[in-house]
Amino acid sequence: MKKSISTLVLLLLLVFGTLFTACQSAFQKEEADSAKEMAANQVITSPPLVANSLGSKIPDTDEWETFRTEAEAKIRSNEMLLAELSVQLSEPGTTLDTLYTKKIKVLNTQNQAFITRLEAYDKSRTDWETFKRDFKSDMEDLEKVLKELASINKK
Repeated sequence: MKKSISTLVLLLLLVFGTLFTACQSAFQKEEADSAKEMAANQVITSPPLVANSLGSKIPDTDEWETFRTEAEAKIRSNEMLLAELSVQLSEPGTTLDTLYTKKIKVLNTQNQAFITRLEAYDKSRTDWETFKRDFKSDMEDLEKVLKELASINKK
């Protein structure tokens, strides 16, 4: 009897301990989000690394112009979507919290950072394959978050 009670108490402590450590308060979530945003901003705004010139491919002019034109079109599209979200945010009758406003500001900053990255690469033009892969991946991530945010707002 004594053993089963101690086992039950130990099991309950383990379950409650797991529940309390797994749950985060709103403040902790906000701190974690802001830390992620700062890390993302540092990654996005940092200039591309200079790679070894022996193994890196440099894009030809046509390939670079095509890539830059497509990227600028996506950036403008993102800007328009962000502007729409900002207008919807200011409409009366919408109850959107400050977290939503912060996300829009962060996404706008990240979108502007893509322009900076394009300009920085245009000056250096090193390690084309890595730049193209990373830029497209980051752009797709931003577009995915924007679409999710827009779908949340429409609900």
